[in-house]
Amino acid sequence: MRYNNIINQKKMATCHLSGGACMKRDNSIYCLKRAKLIQLILTICMDLVFFILFLQKSFQAAISASPSLIYLCAAVWISIVSFLLFLLWDLTLLRSLSAKSRELNRLVYLDALTSIPNRHCLDGFLTDHISSSVLPTLGCCMLSISNLGMINTSLGRTAGDNALQDFSEILEKAGRSYGFVGRNNGNEFVLVTENASEEKMKQFLSSFEKEITSYNKSHTPIQFSSCYSLNQECCFTDLGELFAHTSNKLHHR
Repeated sequence: MRYNNIINQKKMATCHLSGGACMKRDNSIYCLKRAKLIQLILTICMDLVFFILFLQKSFQAAISASPSLIYLCAAVWISIVSFLLFLLWDLTLLRSLSAKSRELNRLVYLDALTSIPNRHCLDGFLTDHISSSVLPTLGCCMLSISNLGMINTSLGRTAGDNALQDFSEILEKAGRSYGFVGRNNGNEFVLVTENASEEKMKQFLSSFEKEITSYNKSHTPIQFSSCYSLNQECCFTDLGELFAHTSNKLHHR
């Protein structure tokens, strides 16, 4: 069983840092669906107009007087109904295509094992939502499971994968109120927060350590290492540099 069933609370379609979305809607499919819905409404209106017209006695009399008009009306009616059916079929296909697009989007932006944002999502989201004025206030915290190799060796790869999943869920729970959580790569996770300070980063790590301590009482113990960087001290002008600097600190502790 996953740790406290946190995974049921995940919003795989979005991931937030003071608002905003990471996963992106396919606007082409959205626009096509709107166009098809407009066509559907217009077709239904044409059907109604044709039906009302057919109920008029003068129109019925004109049809009775001209057999060729009957064939013309029948052809128009069949064409409208056929167009309506094809529109409904298109909308069904678009619904299926939209579902596949969302799944592909999820695979692109979310880590397959942990279902939290991956590095691609991190880069895209932060680039889109972090302005140059906010960059100096950012803090980056990197964390990794220091005993993952031992877990894989002694208990097997499945146990190691479970540890990574549980670790990411605990991190997401602890980091939810601090900022944006994601998997940087491999056995490396990251928290990015705005208006960062020594006190704020230490509060987060203290909260996270309490969650890990509670988890370890009833699960395979997880040991972790961590470090953080404040961009107000590093003065990087690129997020990638801040990530690389913090990752380098983590691996040379």
